[in-house]
Amino acid sequence: PALGACPVTTPVEDLERWYEPGREVVVAEPGAPLADAIRALLADPTRARAIATAAWRRTWAEHTWERRIDALLADLAT
Repeated sequence: PALGACPVTTPVEDLERWYEPGREVVVAEPGAPLADAIRALLADPTRARAIATAAWRRTWAEHTWERRIDALLADLAT
């Protein structure tokens, strides 16, 4: 996502903590459902770009090392 690609993944525990499925990441079961999800994105580049853009924004707003270190230091200070 940090490079502007549309993230596609299989289900991952706690993924919702980091990215919003359907808006910032595409989630599909392995095998045919995953292939179908990728085909759907290829057929709808506007949707793929919207997801990529949303993921890119979230990544740079929340998931850089700088942000993680700031959060860690804030937790240690409490």
